[in-house]
Amino acid sequence: MIVVTVTLVSAVSRDRDRVLGEMTICNVGGTATRGEYLAKTKARTGRVSDYPRKEVSMWNLLRRSLEACGYNK
Repeated sequence: MIVVTVTLVSAVSRDRDRVLGEMTICNVGGTATRGEYLAKTKARTGRVSDYPRKEVSMWNLLRRSLEACGYNK
């Protein structure tokens, strides 16, 4: 499982830091080279299918997960 947390870090005081959002990306199947993932935020869920596990960066998986959850609109 991959957990992505977006935190606002205050330049004024660490007491003002706060989490803006979190996404979990869970491996739910596939093969050694092609992955199937379930992405979840507090409000949305999406699936990433046929993801080339070893060909591209995990940042691309994050982008595709955000799109699958509808955050590209």
